[in-house]
Amino acid sequence: MARFSEYLDTGYLPGEVRRSSYGEVSPFSVLTYELSKRFKFKPQSDVAGKYMNEFSNLYANPEFLVNSSIKLPSDFLDFLQASQSSR
Repeated sequence: MARFSEYLDTGYLPGEVRRSSYGEVSPFSVLTYELSKRFKFKPQSDVAGKYMNEFSNLYANPEFLVNSSIKLPSDFLDFLQASQSSR
């Protein structure tokens, strides 16, 4: 049965059929299991809010990813500082 309206005369709902295979478990464990099957994205553990911290840094400074991943030579950085201070 593909439509909800087809379940109206049967006396049971699609969720009851799906949950009957789980047995007696907590609703939270059922939700966790269904979400793990529904979504393919499985992030690594978020240690101390690392992803939120990266997002807030990126929101505050859109160049954050470039600045954090590209390491410029020290001679070039010295040149930039000297040229900006002479203005």
